[in-house]
Amino acid sequence: MNQICTYAYYQFKVNIRYKMNNIFSIMSTFVAILVQFYVWKYVEQVEHIDTNIISIYTLFALTFSILLPIFSSADFISSKILKGDIAILLQRPQSLLFMNFGIQCGHVLYRFCYRVLPIWLLYFVFFYKSIYYWDNPQFSILIILSSLFSWILSFILGYIVGLLSIQLISISGLKSLVSGLLLLFGGGLLPIDLYPVFLQKIVLFTPFASINYYPVAMLSGIATFNAITAIKIQLFWLAFFSIVLIIVHKSIYQKIEIMGG
Repeated sequence: MNQICTYAYYQFKVNIRYKMNNIFSIMSTFVAILVQFYVWKYVEQVEHIDTNIISIYTLFALTFSILLPIFSSADFISSKILKGDIAILLQRPQSLLFMNFGIQCGHVLYRFCYRVLPIWLLYFVFFYKSIYYWDNPQFSILIILSSLFSWILSFILGYIVGLLSIQLISISGLKSLVSGLLLLFGGGLLPIDLYPVFLQKIVLFTPFASINYYPVAMLSGIATFNAITAIKIQLFWLAFFSIVLIIVHKSIYQKIEIMGG
């Protein structure tokens, strides 16, 4: 635990150095919110649909896209493989898994303080009317668990994607595919409730819904699914990808040993 905290603190301090980059990131993210907000306002005028709830959902979905470590976890592992550092790291007494976990904790702490909070402040200032329509859910243990499982599942999936660098060399294409699947099956753009009924039944059982949609829908107050069932589905995917990670990790370790690492 101390090692994880050490890596988290180190990464947090490293990220603080890039203040101007963070300012531009906040501006670009806010522009994205602005565009989506006024697109939905136009839809509301034309189709006479109340889009305030969708605006709240979009904000939570954007928040999760910032905090989830799927791509930063993949990039960390991929960089160690491509630079040739993976063989040395695997021989260390400190687990590479815990090292990556600590670094991602540092990333999420930094992003929450320096990206999420400013974005929320800007959203409340400019779009405060939408907040009145937020059906604020009870802050229950189920929401906490769902958000935690979402983050861990995202970390594990990113770790697996990063390990595949030893086969793919470049994981940019795979990352783009995962990003697209998160948007489509994870409700990254629209609540899954707006999908056709037959598609909803499929999407809700995908790992991408477990990563993004379940916690976002619970937090935004639009969840129409059973929360207990959602937690069980998340636990299933956690167990599944944990097994996949163990298999892939052993395969990579054996390949490095054969190559003389």
